[in-house]
Amino acid sequence: MTVRPIETHTVNLATFKAAMRRLVGSVSAITTGAGGAQTGLTITSVISLSFDPPTTLVCVNRNASAWSVIQRERHDCVNLLAPRNQHLADRFTGRDGVKGAARYEGARWRQFVTGAGGSTTRWSWSIAPSRRSSNAPAMGS
Repeated sequence: MTVRPIETHTVNLATFKAAMRRLVGSVSAITTGAGGAQTGLTITSVISLSFDPPTTLVCVNRNASAWSVIQRERHDCVNLLAPRNQHLADRFTGRDGVKGAARYEGARWRQFVTGAGGSTTRWSWSIAPSRRSSNAPAMGS
């Protein structure tokens, strides 16, 4: 068998970003903190790992403005967003310059027994702190 090397092409960053924007997946808001220390971010990196026990993997860039609060507070919530929640997805990206607790304005929120604050939609769950990783930029629940 003869193996012929295939020329690899480097992907232009703009082309890669355009392709990733078309990748189908859910959009979620990670909410964390309490009181004036509330913050959060919009992500597309929530992955179902197991049903028994119920386990998800959430990946957050360590350079995200919410990362230090996520590490400190250890009370976080995954909020799956529906198309009607576009305003929340936009708000939690920070593109409009809104930061911290101001990202929560204009929506209804609740507090879980873990201390995590989440959306009042039925598609929110608290991330269990005992299952989180402090050595990698991923959180599991």
